[in-house]
Amino acid sequence: MKQIADKNILIDFLKSAGFYTQKSLGQNFLVCQKTVQKVIEVANIQKTDLIIEIGAGVGTLTTALLESSAQKIISLEIDKKLIPLLTSVTEKNKKLVIENIDALKFDPPVDNYLLIANIPYYLTSPIFKYYLEHSCKPKIIVFIVQKEMAEKICADGKNQNLLSLLINIYGEPSIESLIEKDKFFPSPKVDSAILKIKVFQKSRLPLKYKKIFWTIVQQAFKNKRKKLKNTLGNFNLENKCIGDLIKKMNFSENDRPQTVGVEDWIKLAKNVL
Repeated sequence: MKQIADKNILIDFLKSAGFYTQKSLGQNFLVCQKTVQKVIEVANIQKTDLIIEIGAGVGTLTTALLESSAQKIISLEIDKKLIPLLTSVTEKNKKLVIENIDALKFDPPVDNYLLIANIPYYLTSPIFKYYLEHSCKPKIIVFIVQKEMAEKICADGKNQNLLSLLINIYGEPSIESLIEKDKFFPSPKVDSAILKIKVFQKSRLPLKYKKIFWTIVQQAFKNKRKKLKNTLGNFNLENKCIGDLIKKMNFSENDRPQTVGVEDWIKLAKNVL
C-alpha cells in the first residue's frame, strides 16, 4: 500500500490524478505519519474489531487502519472522484469495504464498532448526533476535530455548549493529542486535536426524560450569556416553573448554561416529572 502521509508525496499524488481539493467538502488531508500512528494508538484496535471510517479521502488513515489488527474496515467517502484514488492507494485490500455514501445516511451493520475519522469541521455536530443516537452505537470514537471544539466537549460544567452536553450524556470524552494546522493539506485556519470518546453502554439520560431535558437546555442556551434565573426563571414546563426548581436544587444565582454540568441538567429534567 502507498504511504501518502507526507505533504510532498500527497501533492504529487493529487496532481498526477488531476484532483483538486474542495473547500465545500472540508477536504483537509492529514500529512503527518506521527499523527496517523497516534490515532491508531488511541483507538487501541483489537483483532475482532470492525472499524467504520468517515471521510476516507485518499486513504491517509485508511492505509494505517488496514495495517492494524482490525478484522474489517468500512471506509465512507462522499466524494465520488476520490474513490479511484482511495482504491489505488489501498490496493483492493480484502479487509476493506469502500462505500461512496454520505456518512449521515449510512446505517452501521452492528454495534460496538470503532468510529474513526478526520472529518470536515462543519459536519462534526451532525456526525456526533447521528452516531451517538443511532440504534447501533460505536464503543469508541476517535475523531480529529478543531482544538477549540475538543476543549468545549471536554469542559463539562466549565465552558460547554449543546454538543458537549450531548457527548457527555453518551460517553466520556478526552483530548489525547494536539495537532498543529500545518499537519494538514491544505492547512486549515486553526489547530486540531485527537478526541477520544468511550461510549457508555447505557446513556446517562433515561429515555423518559430526554424530551424534557432538551427542551430546558435549548431554552437556556438561547441566551447562553445570561444567568439561568433570567433565561429559565419564568419558563414553565409540565405545569411547573423551572425557575422555582432551580432555586430548590440550590443552583448558584450566577450560573449560566455553559457552567452547569450534565448531571445537574439531568437532575433538573427529572424534577419536572
